Amino acid sequence: MAQSTGDDFVAQSTGDDFVLVQGVDPMVDKWCSAGADVTYRRYDVGPVLTKTGTGHLIGMFPAVVEGLDWLDQRFSGRESQSDCTA
Repeated sequence: MAQSTGDDFVAQSTGDDFVLVQGVDPMVDKWCSAGADVTYRRYDVGPVLTKTGTGHLIGMFPAVVEGLDWLDQRFSGRESQSDCTA
């Protein structure tokens, strides 16, 4: 499991059959528990053409848009809004 750098953006499609949300959720929880600031975007997308990577690809579209916006905000000096609960 990857280590958090402290200020992270994570995006996950629930219909992703390559990178399972059941693994991403605990990773984000672990990072939050360790004190990281995590912006977590979880896209509720049902299974689509399973075992083809379509669910993985569908989740990438909103993730790219939000991820680039998140990066733009970091480079402009704005702090991220963590989704970690205290």
